[in-house]
Amino acid sequence: MHVKPLPSGERLISEGDFAYEFFVVEYGQAEVTVEGERVGELGPGDFFGEIGLMLTGRRTASVTAVSPMKLVTMFDQNFRKVEQ
Repeated sequence: MHVKPLPSGERLISEGDFAYEFFVVEYGQAEVTVEGERVGELGPGDFFGEIGLMLTGRRTASVTAVSPMKLVTMFDQNFRKVEQ
């Protein structure tokens, strides 16, 4: 696992991209959009990226930081070890 600090406004993942990481929000807020429409918000304790890793191979939404954030990230190989 890797801890990653990010500034406000940074795009964390983009809809349609290949999925390589799973994320857990340690602190901060992010906005979730699908086809440009806001569909949700993420905050401390929330996670994202699992659908692309487990089901589709691609990102099903975009996530953008709306405040400074700290994320705990796990790459695909390590995620799959935990999943089993």
